[in-house]
Amino acid sequence: MAWKSKAAELRYLKNDFPAKLAWTLHLFSKGQSDITGIEKDVFKGFDIKTRSVEYEVMRASSWKPDKESFPYRTYDIFERKLPCNYEKVDGLEQVYVMIRSDWAKAQLISADVDWKEKPDGRYCADPAESWTVDLEPTAVGCIRAAEDWGLQCLQFNLNDVA
Repeated sequence: MAWKSKAAELRYLKNDFPAKLAWTLHLFSKGQSDITGIEKDVFKGFDIKTRSVEYEVMRASSWKPDKESFPYRTYDIFERKLPCNYEKVDGLEQVYVMIRSDWAKAQLISADVDWKEKPDGRYCADPAESWTVDLEPTAVGCIRAAEDWGLQCLQFNLNDVA
């Protein structure tokens, strides 16, 4: 994958990749074994695919552990993540997954809800149409360890390059 900048690559490695890994581990822990990723350079699709659902996964770094339930008045996505910007695979439901900063919970919402544009350029939906999932504790422990190890590797790489 070609990166626009080193900063974009670091953001992906610190946030997007661990979120995708956390959700994949959660699905595996629930017995879902038909998980595949979609190569975005080849096919513009959601991040993770199973036999029946495609997931677009993101991490909500501002959703802190002290907020047990989803703390936002709206479920927001950026324009680039609108369902119309993705190719739809026939027969697959598309779902957005927003993972809490401590990896313990995720908020899911179907891509088929009514998305309304906000003045800041983001799009929002009514969070009443979303639902909360507790991530499996084993998956949470694995991703916390991987996150810590990944940050150490990134720091080592940054120090090595500097």
